[in-house]
Amino acid sequence: MSASKRFSVVCVLLSLCFSYLLVNCAAEQADNVTEGVTEGVVEAMTKGVTERVGDKFPNPWQYPEQCRRPGTEKSWFCDVDGVLPKEQADSIDSLLVSINANASCVCNCSGNTTLELADDEGYVMGVAVVTSLEEDLSVANRTYHLERFGDAVRQDWFSDRTCDDSALIFTHYMYNCSKIYISLGDAFDSLLPSQSLSSIYAAAQPSLDTGNVGQAITVTIQKLNAAINQAMRPTEPPPPNNLVWGILGVITISSILLFHYWIKY
Repeated sequence: MSASKRFSVVCVLLSLCFSYLLVNCAAEQADNVTEGVTEGVVEAMTKGVTERVGDKFPNPWQYPEQCRRPGTEKSWFCDVDGVLPKEQADSIDSLLVSINANASCVCNCSGNTTLELADDEGYVMGVAVVTSLEEDLSVANRTYHLERFGDAVRQDWFSDRTCDDSALIFTHYMYNCSKIYISLGDAFDSLLPSQSLSSIYAAAQPSLDTGNVGQAITVTIQKLNAAINQAMRPTEPPPPNNLVWGILGVITISSILLFHYWIKY
């Protein structure tokens, strides 16, 4: 092969490598822009719902009677319509009290407390059960209203938190068609991927299908707490960015080809 042809081959290889890197960079930038726009839209919609319904739903520590928790010293459970029998409600509340008393700190670990109920600076978890979302519940929009209502209630309940590290298991009860939504504060965004939440929903679904809402809530609490604790354990450092390795690969290949060309010609 002549020198000019070899040089042409080198140029083509270099062009392909740099083209790949440029496409990779463009794709990453596009993903970041899309994610930012989506978060902005969701934040705007949630804010509107918070103003409309969040302040109308009682919390169990200020209004225990309205939440069907009279005489309870500490409560993180509100069942305004009395869906669950008292024994199940007591069991769920005890589980929440235990979890919140031993919860790990997620953010702002120098003085984060919730009212007079917090025993330490850890995250907080609560449960709310409703039979009505005060909206038209067609099949198409039930999930939408469930999520907006759940986010609004969580933000209202835990508005005093110095960082957004609250979790609310919001349950809409319908006979043999109940649905659970897990509303999480921003502090959990980097801890719990969507796959973790999907597995929690899947674990609770069999109980929902049989109408055992109390068991479904208990499973959700336990699985969510386990997922948070697992996510907070120290992990191995993440692998280096593929883009960095790509650049190093291009430099290495280019150096070898140019050196070979220089030695031969």
